[in-house]
Amino acid sequence: MGTGRRAIVIVAAALAFALAAPARADLADDARTSALKKAGPSLEELGAWCGEQKLLRKRAAIGALLVAVDADHESARAWLQFKRDKRGDWVRPPGVASPADTRSDDWPEWVARRTQVLDPVRKALEDVCDAPRFAKSPGSERTLRLLIELYPEDVKLREKHGERRVAGRWVLEETAATADGRKRVETWVRDAMKAASAKAPVVERKVAGEEAHWACSAALENVYVATTGNAKEVEAFVTNLVAAERLVDLAMGRTAGERKPLRCDMFLNYWENHRYLEKCTELSAEDKKKYDDWRSWWREPERLVVWDNDPVDRIDDAVRQLIDHQRSRARRIWDAPAWLSEGLGLYLTWKLLGTRRTYFIQDTEYADQEIRKDMLKPNADWVALARKLAQKQGGTRLPILAGTPLNGLTAEDDVMAFAVAAYVVETRPQSVADLYEQAAASKSIEAALTASLGLDLESLDARFARWLEETR
Repeated sequence: MGTGRRAIVIVAAALAFALAAPARADLADDARTSALKKAGPSLEELGAWCGEQKLLRKRAAIGALLVAVDADHESARAWLQFKRDKRGDWVRPPGVASPADTRSDDWPEWVARRTQVLDPVRKALEDVCDAPRFAKSPGSERTLRLLIELYPEDVKLREKHGERRVAGRWVLEETAATADGRKRVETWVRDAMKAASAKAPVVERKVAGEEAHWACSAALENVYVATTGNAKEVEAFVTNLVAAERLVDLAMGRTAGERKPLRCDMFLNYWENHRYLEKCTELSAEDKKKYDDWRSWWREPERLVVWDNDPVDRIDDAVRQLIDHQRSRARRIWDAPAWLSEGLGLYLTWKLLGTRRTYFIQDTEYADQEIRKDMLKPNADWVALARKLAQKQGGTRLPILAGTPLNGLTAEDDVMAFAVAAYVVETRPQSVADLYEQAAASKSIEAALTASLGLDLESLDARFARWLEETR
């Protein structure tokens, strides 16, 4: 595929989205299903009554209990606003409003019926959440969510689920931590720039080497940049690259360590890069052609080459690619699945430089042109755009995003991936390195998420979607 700066665009006539697969059942899910089977008929009656009373959110929660036992329960699927598509799969149409109740949670008639039908199985469901053998089990988290929908006033359930009461409402711990998390990231950026600027780069006016007509170079710590441009730009360039390395260290929760040398060659236009490639005798003819076709950057193990007419694009290219090739622990960020590496690269580049010009997208006839237009605005709030996108498409749909390869990502996917990175870095800083290391090493994203976050895709999707709504 082509690759390069502001957008790598692959034109496609159509894009068929796969449906999000149902969450893979674990032992906690099995235990919950076993506890609910006997209550099936009573749950159906209670759900129907909720519909008559316009308790539509409670009816949906009961529908979720029934679907946990029978994924094809017709009434329960309808209560959850699902419909069959042409292939017979259950889908929730985009733009469907969330169900709401017309009465309060403490309405005596509802409480009495809940006590009669649900209290007999509540203990068994709480046991699923409390059992040591289900610790860090996504099924346990799912069970807690269902219980809270049915017993929203229960403080212990809320706290067990990782919620906190703030300004009179229950929110996720992640939501409560967001403001401090954003301040922490701002501090990281300041500290990274301060560390990188502590010592002035060594700038040379005459540069050895016959590959190009070098004008000057700059060296700082492990980074060396040679350019056909001017000394002022190359000095800022090398400082930002060192700051990007430090910012990744801080995001991964580690102190700065010894780094391998990195050379970055910077050109001002396509033709300088073209002539440079002709003189790179160590590259094969195939690699030369490939790098000549790529837009604005290419990379070898210890050398990064960037070119662009716009100096803002040049530094954005370089920082973005440097971040991709930094390590979570033993593995590169780039080795993680596309939605994770793309999201983190965009997020950290934005925090450091205030630009997001290097990303990978596919244009399709189904692309949301409004989102695409908004994301290109220099100061666009991509987290707010992700919230808007979730409303339009009927959810955050992380299971679909997680199954999309790099050359299939759309503009909307990059917006959502950016927001996921914001959620993880700002609210779960202790898990960032583990998540990216596990995701790069594991063949299963479900296994990687469970090991690092204690969530599977379905549970992460639910918490992330709620966080988006709560951080308006």
